[in-house]
Amino acid sequence: MTAKCAICGEPMPDGEEMFKFHGYSGPCPKPPLPKAKIENLLLEATKAAYRKHHIGDDSLGWQELSDILFYALTETMGDGEFSKWLSELDGAK
Repeated sequence: MTAKCAICGEPMPDGEEMFKFHGYSGPCPKPPLPKAKIENLLLEATKAAYRKHHIGDDSLGWQELSDILFYALTETMGDGEFSKWLSELDGAK
């Protein structure tokens, strides 16, 4: 299976198959792929967390789950509110 760039969807150059994105040898050869519209980000993030934590689904990695949760929270709360929330959590330690 050919590794593809997560940004533009084009195949990665030889020797760069281990990377997720173009950039080492040059920029993406095409514009970014359109973002998939997810109707309910928080529901999908909760389902992913349940899969990983309660079912033990190893097909979902910890970094992937972290990215899903981060995206859902920042899209729902906004970057500023998310940063404020993180600061409040750090202050509560």
